Formats: sequence, structure tokens, C-alpha cells
Amino acid sequence: MKQNFLKKSLTNIEKNIVQTAIARNPFFQFASLKQYFPQLKSMHEFRTSDNFLGGLKITFRGSFSQWEDEVSEKLRACCDLLQKIEAELREKITEHEGTKHFYREQISDVFKAKILKFNAKSPRADENHDAERIAKAEEWFAFNGLYGTSEEKAFVQFLQTQLEELQKTYDGVYLIRNERHFSIYNFFDGQAFQPDFVLFLGKENGETLSYQLFIEPKGEHIEDFDRWKENFLKEIDTERKTELIIEDKNYRIIGLPFYQEKNQNEFREALDEALQL
Repeated sequence: MKQNFLKKSLTNIEKNIVQTAIARNPFFQFASLKQYFPQLKSMHEFRTSDNFLGGLKITFRGSFSQWEDEVSEKLRACCDLLQKIEAELREKITEHEGTKHFYREQISDVFKAKILKFNAKSPRADENHDAERIAKAEEWFAFNGLYGTSEEKAFVQFLQTQLEELQKTYDGVYLIRNERHFSIYNFFDGQAFQPDFVLFLGKENGETLSYQLFIEPKGEHIEDFDRWKENFLKEIDTERKTELIIEDKNYRIIGLPFYQEKNQNEFREALDEALQL
């Protein structure tokens, strides 16, 4: 039987349903939220602003001939979404403050060898995938395995198609997977973020100059929930010319929009533009 899918913004779901879902979860009391979002002015802002719930969408599955009457299903979906948001907020809470000061560290002090454990039936454990063969065979991929999501594997394959062009300009091209090796912190509220990849590009033009690009492949099903991460990456790129303080003047720090296989042409354009310094 063919299933239908319907994506709805929370602002398109009845106000009383969203408010009921919020009221059922004590975590979303205003005083509690202010601990995580000091800039939050009201519950109305939390419910409607694109920076909070107003920027999120829920994908419903099933028959929608009587969508307006599906009150219980809409309430259940809102409650589930709030539970996921709560879990991530509790996990990401940090005592760090956002800063635009980047400090230099040795790569060997940040990236360590790790043993990753996966269910053998998980797609991430598929060692026969083309991206896994690339990771094992190519010197520009720093580790001896990828074990990534479908989007992460698609990105590695995409980068291989760009390698010849990059190597015309850069003496060194290295991609490192960030498997919980380090975090960067949102300028606005210090929320932690671990970008999936760091791309290092190096060239010598009278002096050594290195580029460090933060890259996050993201599946469509969770891109709305993680939109703040993409905004942060874009902000890095926006402010790198004027606001960022980088300890080593021979480094350029660059953030890129989410990579998605279906939008890789747009990503390629963003990459080309970011490197036109």
C-alpha cells in the first residue's frame, strides 16, 4: 500500500495543539528555557520564531483526507518532537561561552586513533561501499575507514570528484572525519557543535597558507532541527574577514552550508565562492 507524506511547519499546526504539547512537558517552562536561551523574550517567541519552534517541520505519514480532524496525531507528533529537542538540549548544555577567538593546536593533539563499534547490520558498517574503499585507499582521507551515514559517504565520493581541481591550487588536500574529537561553539550562546568533517587545504605562495573548512553533511529528515548549526557555519564564513580572531595569521577558517547529495551543485558553488579570497 502506498503511503502519503505530509510535511507541516509547527506554525501551521493549531496553536492550541502546540501549546498543549508544551504544557505537558515541564522542561519547556519559560524559566527553564531561559537557562538555555538567555536571549528568549517570551513563550510566544519560542513557539513562533524561526529561531525556535517556528522554524521546525514535522513529516506525517498516512492518509490525510481528514487532516483537520487528526488532533490526536498532531498532538502526539508535537510531543515527540519536544522530547527530542529536550534530549538534545540536555546533552548539549555547556558552560562554554561563544567566542570568535580561534586557538592553534597540533592536529595530533586533537585527532586520536579510535575504535568504533557498530551493529554489523548497520549501513554504516558496510565496508563494501564505494566511499569506504576511497577512505581506505586514498592518502587525502586521513583515517583508514569512514563508517559514515549515507550523506557522509556521498560527500566523500563528491570530494573525490573535486580532488583533481583542488590539487591544481593546493599542495596539500586532507579530509579528516571528526568522530567526537572536538567541538566548536556557537558565537551566540556557546552551544556545542561537532562538525562531521574538517577539510585542510595548504599552499605555499611566498609563505605557507592553510585553509580549514568545517563541513556537515546532513540528511533532509533532520536538517530543520539542526538548522542552527548551518546558520553557525555560515556565520563563520560571513565574519571570517572582519570579526574572527585567529591565533595563527597563516590560517583561514571557513564554514560551509550543509552538504546534501541532492544539492551538491549548490554546495560546490558555495565551496568555490568561499575559496575566492
